[in-house]
Amino acid sequence: MNILLYRDLSPEQVTRLGRDFPSMEFRQTTRRDDLAPDWAEVIFGNPPADLIAKLSRLRWLQIVSSGFDEYASLRDTKIVVTTAHGVHAPIIAQHALATILWFVRGQPHLAERQRAHVWDRRPSIPQDLARQTVGFIGYGEIGRALARMLAPIGPRLIAVKREAAARPAELAALSTLDGLDELLAASDHVVMTLPLTPQTRGLLDATRLAGMKRGAVLHNVARGGLVDEAALLGRLTDGSLGGAALDVFAQEPLAADSPFWDLPNVMVTPHLAGHHRDLGISTLERFRANLQRYRDGRPLLHVADFSRGY
Repeated sequence: MNILLYRDLSPEQVTRLGRDFPSMEFRQTTRRDDLAPDWAEVIFGNPPADLIAKLSRLRWLQIVSSGFDEYASLRDTKIVVTTAHGVHAPIIAQHALATILWFVRGQPHLAERQRAHVWDRRPSIPQDLARQTVGFIGYGEIGRALARMLAPIGPRLIAVKREAAARPAELAALSTLDGLDELLAASDHVVMTLPLTPQTRGLLDATRLAGMKRGAVLHNVARGGLVDEAALLGRLTDGSLGGAALDVFAQEPLAADSPFWDLPNVMVTPHLAGHHRDLGISTLERFRANLQRYRDGRPLLHVADFSRGY
């Protein structure tokens, strides 16, 4: 069985895989030119989607991301796609907590004052998160992890999700997307964690963005395609929104001339909310567990459901 490791793994990690799975042949590369069309049965990593159709022997693709919209062309093919669903949730929640606190404590303004060497102690600038409402658009593993971090601080937590569910104790309210407008009007912070699907693309359109509470902050750690970026830019530049923490964009990398870079009330991060220096260990362990199942003929874990989009 031929396994292609499309990842920057250490020699020790590759050696251990070979030792643990002696009947398999492993090759490692991060170069698209090394993707031989008739060699790999299994790939670990996120190879360029446009090359997948040329890999005639490929039967299983284990990606290292939770989202798999870039591989939509594999729907109804012989290739099984498994994801890193859940691996990134704790660190994405930490990232969202950091961006919420950044805005709550007035850091955009205070950082600007620091650069200008101005000692500005106006008490109206920082806010108290315990007196605010955080609204989640999407309430899966990321939302629950973030809610656990926020609960001891004491803000009101509300959420909407695509399917009806019982309200968990940590939430003051939970509804389907039918309640989205109400959530937007009530929330001081709106956290986007929904997957991007045909049903959710453009969910925060101009009308819904116009319905966001004045002074609210949008935190998008999901996908850029969920938001009408032009309409968002309008509300950020006219001052009616307090700010935005944007880790994802409709087109990535974000263009160097994008106005989002220079807005003082916007935090731009390069799609790394789910990343940390030890993430490779977690994703490799996910692959190792699934490789054992593949070898033994057992069902794989975290198979991408293209009909649901996650």
